[in-house]
Amino acid sequence: LEITAMAKTHGQLEVWLDDLLTGKLLAKIPLNATGENNWKAFNKSIDKVTGQHDVFVKFQAGPPQNIYIKSIKFVNK
Repeated sequence: LEITAMAKTHGQLEVWLDDLLTGKLLAKIPLNATGENNWKAFNKSIDKVTGQHDVFVKFQAGPPQNIYIKSIKFVNK
């Protein structure tokens, strides 16, 4: 999993499949502060997933407009 993001301060994203309450937590991705207007790719290995799913990104509680996501990619390495 690769997320291109910008974070003004340290934060964390969670990626869930199908539902935020009863779905499967796919990954917790810690984000280091990148500074404003400085995009960085954050990578996390995940277990193999097959089939069709809804994907949800949960932002950690924190200051508003702290983390921005440019893209989310599922890559096969």
